[in-house]
Amino acid sequence: MDSDEAIRQTEAILGNEHAQYLKNKLRGGKSNEDGSRYEDNFAVFKLAECIHQVISGEASPDLQVSCQVPCFVDDYMIYNPTKNSRESFQLKNSANVSWSTNKHPIEKDFMFHYQLDKAAGITDSKTILAVSSERTYRELDESIPEHISEHTQCVYFKDYPSVNQALLEGDELREALSKISSVDETDKLSHLHTVMKGVWSDYKGYFSDVGSLIEKIEAIKPKYLRSGEEPLVLNSEVEKILNEIDGFSYKILDNNLSFEYSCDKGNFEGVVDISSDEALTEFTNKVLENKPNTFKDLYSLGILL
Repeated sequence: MDSDEAIRQTEAILGNEHAQYLKNKLRGGKSNEDGSRYEDNFAVFKLAECIHQVISGEASPDLQVSCQVPCFVDDYMIYNPTKNSRESFQLKNSANVSWSTNKHPIEKDFMFHYQLDKAAGITDSKTILAVSSERTYRELDESIPEHISEHTQCVYFKDYPSVNQALLEGDELREALSKISSVDETDKLSHLHTVMKGVWSDYKGYFSDVGSLIEKIEAIKPKYLRSGEEPLVLNSEVEKILNEIDGFSYKILDNNLSFEYSCDKGNFEGVVDISSDEALTEFTNKVLENKPNTFKDLYSLGILL
């Protein structure tokens, strides 16, 4: 739906005054669209959540996402055709945010947007405000205007100076990317973020199904995304030995063992491919035969290379 169609639809449902209001809002929004870091990170974060829903079977591949589609709440949208539900997000990377002030009050935009969703037959419509200030989030979350409270939420999404900082601090962005990545390493997650942002930028302005976006990502970086298949299970004695090594942690992702070792000198990350029967057998036998007590002992076995 382009801007002209959105304005015509608003005029037909809400009247000329509100259609003119939307026209002015869209004109101002376009001039302020600068592809900000905050918006990009939020888009990748939500896309990662949607991809996880698809590969885990929680949602079908026709789950749809979009941003900057002409409407009252346009920063990010998720539409689930199966449930006929829509989540529409407005992003505010500022501590100075209010429900009712400014030229285009958020509460007014949310009310109009909800009315248009209902007129379009959307069964479950949610309008969601995402803010980067934790203090502002607490204030707004406790003061949602009553007339929009039925369909409105406020969420906190932190802004970071860089993607790497968000990933290193274990931010929710990292958690979302880790759930869909076949390798849980910071540099690989950062690269996946870059690929997803690039793919996403090509689809701004209209709805795209998540299944197609997954195909685009895999075409650029094969095997970067998890398959959704059940991961293999390590021998219980091997798990016990690994779990008792101080500073050592690991995950099984798509039959890869992704590990991290933390000590006073810093962190060390790596990935072990144990997807073949031979590799898994070798890994299992060496751990059981040597029973390493420290990371140095484990590393000396040559199975983490």
